[in-house]
Amino acid sequence: RSHLYYLSVIVTLAPLLGLLGTISGMIRAFSVFNVQSGQAIAITGGIGEALIATAFGLCVAVLALIIHSYFTQRLDRIITDMELCFSAMETMDQKAGQ
Repeated sequence: RSHLYYLSVIVTLAPLLGLLGTISGMIRAFSVFNVQSGQAIAITGGIGEALIATAFGLCVAVLALIIHSYFTQRLDRIITDMELCFSAMETMDQKAGQ
């Protein structure tokens, strides 16, 4: 079950990384377009700015997903350990009461 969790994170993270690669490629493409043509700067400047903002947002999303996944997994392990400890204590109490 724990390995399925990591697979779920990879499935969620993969499209974000693919989109990030697409956006970074588009930023590079529009940067080249800006240099070659002086009149298109007005059009591509705004698009380039939007792409940079999108790339930044995707970076934040990727980092947030990784951090969230780490702490969720850690919390699940702590809860499981606590449940096992309480079950062991309950079993010991039942044996002591007999």
